[in-house]
Amino acid sequence: MAGTALAGSAGLVQHLRSFFATFGVPEELSSNGGPEFKASHTEDFLRLWHVRHRVSSVSFPQSNGRAEVAVKTAKRLLMSNTGASGSLDQDRFLRAMLQLRNTPDPDCDLSPAQIIFGHPLRGSLSFMNRLEKFSNPHIRLLWREAWAAKEDALRTRMSRTTESLGTHSRPLRPLALGERVFLQNQQGPSPHKWDRSGIVVESPRHDQYRVRVDGSGRLTLQPAVPPCLHASHTLRP
Repeated sequence: MAGTALAGSAGLVQHLRSFFATFGVPEELSSNGGPEFKASHTEDFLRLWHVRHRVSSVSFPQSNGRAEVAVKTAKRLLMSNTGASGSLDQDRFLRAMLQLRNTPDPDCDLSPAQIIFGHPLRGSLSFMNRLEKFSNPHIRLLWREAWAAKEDALRTRMSRTTESLGTHSRPLRPLALGERVFLQNQQGPSPHKWDRSGIVVESPRHDQYRVRVDGSGRLTLQPAVPPCLHASHTLRP
C-alpha cells in the first residue's frame, strides 16, 4: 500500500522499483491483469528484472483469493485510520500498518515482518518491542547466527575505533561558565580554523559547551578551547 505522484503504468513501475530496492527482486508477481499491469511499460520492466508475471481472474477467489483478502484488509485500514481529507500521513494509519505487519499469519504462524526482515518491527505495542529476536524459534538459525556475528563485529570495530581515536588525543580540562574561548569556524572560506571567540554560558554534557559568539551575540553548541590552548591540540568529541 503506497501512494505515488504518477498515474498508470509509470506510477506502478516507480513503486515497484522502490519495492525492489527495499525488499529485493521477487521471482514472481501476481496481479489480476489490470491495465497498469498489462501495459508494455510494466511488462518491459518486469522482463528486465526477470520477474514472472502471473495473471489471475478479477474477483475470482479460486485464483485470486489472497489478493482479494489483502484488498479487504487494506480497505478496513483506510476506512478507520485516514485523516479528514483522506490523507495517509497519520499516526493512526502508521500504527495500524505496523500492527498488520506484526500480526502472525494463521497458516505459518509467522508475521510479514518476520518473513521479510526476520524479526518483529518495533511499533506502538510495548509487548512487541520486548520480543527477543535471537531466541525466537520461528526465525532461521542462519539469521540468528548472522545477527550474533554482526553484533560481535560491531563490538570489535567500536573497540578498535575508540582505541585509534584515543592514541593521539589527551583529556582537556573542563571549561568554566563565563570563560572566554576560541571556536572552530566550520563555515565560509576558511573552515576548521580557530578564528572565532566567545564566552561559555552553559555546559549541557559530554564536553559540549553553549557559547555566546563575540560580535553577533548568537548562541552556538560545539566543542571549544580556552585561549591559552593552541588550535592544533586535539579535542575530545
